[in-house]
Order: sequence, then C-alpha cells, then structure tokens
Amino acid sequence: MTDETENAASVTEQGKGPSKKAMKKQAKEAEKVAKKAEKQVTSAQGDGGDQPDISEGRYGVLPLITSIEKPDRTLVRIGSLGKGPSKKAMKKQAKEAEKVAKKAEKQVTSAQGDGGDQPDISEGRYGVLPLITSIEKPDRTLVRIGSLVM
Repeated sequence: MTDETENAASVTEQGKGPSKKAMKKQAKEAEKVAKKAEKQVTSAQGDGGDQPDISEGRYGVLPLITSIEKPDRTLVRIGSLGKGPSKKAMKKQAKEAEKVAKKAEKQVTSAQGDGGDQPDISEGRYGVLPLITSIEKPDRTLVRIGSLVM
C-alpha cells in the first residue's frame, strides 16, 4: 500500500482523522528515517571525528611468515622458565646419550669386520639349502589329523 491509501484507510468512517494505530505507524516510520539519517552522518565522519589515532607509528608493513622460511626461534614452555631441567628430562637425556654411545660402539665393532677375536660357533652346522618353490612338487603325502585319532 502507498502512503495515500494508508492514510485513507486509517481515517475512520466518521471522518475524525487517522486512528491511533496509524499514528503509531507514522511515528515509527519517522524514527526509522531519523536513525538512518543519523547513521549516515556518523559514517561520513569516518574514524570518529577529532580523536587522534593512538596506534599510529606502532605497526608497519611486515612480510608474511610462510612455512618455507625457518626463522631462528626457539620455543620454550613458559612453565620451564627459571627452572633447571627436571629429573625426568635429565633421565631422558642420559638415556639418549647412552643410546648414542652404544650405537657408536656397535659401528666401531662392525667396522672391524667379523667381530674381533670371537670364532664363529655356528660354522659347519648349517649347509646351503635350496629354496622350495611352488613349481616343485615334493613327494609329500598330507594326512588329516582327524583320521589319525580314533
């Protein structure tokens, strides 16, 4: 409906003028228009008028940090600041050092050859056995276990 038809519909049959309901609608419309105009004025001012920008000079153009770059940063847990290493961490470090020492010792012994002065105790006990392939059909008879038990 247009404004003219609303006004005509709101006029009572007796011709006294707009009804109470129509007057409330008109008041709401006027408030909406006033709020809209006020909003346009404040948005036209932009950053809030005469207030100075407090962040000016504090931020600059910084390059993006990407996963390709590996910055020289060491991440430290906040809880560990001001404290020495815990017992658990010290034990872990000792275990790792022990592993490294054993690994180095093993590499040294394997580099010497056959293990030093120790003779091979399995020498002569095992022969060279051929591989059994599926092409070969050995003479084996398979028996069901159920038939053996009576």
